[in-house]
Amino acid sequence: MLSGSIPSVPRDLLSLEVIDFTFNNLGGHIPKDMFDHLPNLKELHLSVNLLSGRIPASLFKCKELHTNDIFIV
Repeated sequence: MLSGSIPSVPRDLLSLEVIDFTFNNLGGHIPKDMFDHLPNLKELHLSVNLLSGRIPASLFKCKELHTNDIFIV
């Protein structure tokens, strides 16, 4: 189980297709630049955490994204 805040994503993960942090203890905001360098992201799973704030605009840069499961309080 992961806890704490979501760390910044390294810039060299251009081929990353899936992020699944479901059922962890992650809290705080999603970093504003988290999706800036993930052009091939297809699935994003962040539900069942303690996230707050807004969904960052950088998410809309993920043109391949077809599945997202986000719950923010």
